[in-house]
Amino acid sequence: MHTGAGKIWLGRCSSYRRTGVSESCLVTTNADDAQVCLLAYAGVTTAAAKNGLGRHIEAVVIENPQNLITVGLLAQLCQVFAVMACTLGKSAFAITLLRIMTQRWIIYTIWFILITMNLVNVLTCFFVFLQCKIPEHIWNPSVPSKCWDPSIFTNFSLFVGCKSI
Repeated sequence: MHTGAGKIWLGRCSSYRRTGVSESCLVTTNADDAQVCLLAYAGVTTAAAKNGLGRHIEAVVIENPQNLITVGLLAQLCQVFAVMACTLGKSAFAITLLRIMTQRWIIYTIWFILITMNLVNVLTCFFVFLQCKIPEHIWNPSVPSKCWDPSIFTNFSLFVGCKSI
């Protein structure tokens, strides 16, 4: 793994542009953050697999029915880490592009894409847990709660997928 510090140092050495917004963003958004999210995603997915993710539901129920709830919760957490890993990786690349672009309209376009992409992806992470009044209902259907129509989250997720290409 590399750090954003090397990019900041190189940015300070360049003669065509002084250090600016992109370096301050880079400190909080770089490829390492995406790698940390991917590592967390791998860890949570491994824990879910040990509890039965990927197995036939009948086998999990026979072995330990409580694992279904654990797998459901871990699967929801996996979504958040996967979405944020993609978001942070793309943000780091967009910020790198901002350093080398010179045409104003391209810079404005990159900023627009960067801001809207981050906004919709962060909303997705919140919506994973906020689609029911009692979030536990999402991974434990025995907990009563009022939830959104499932098509709302599905359609929003499809929009995010199209927006994030």
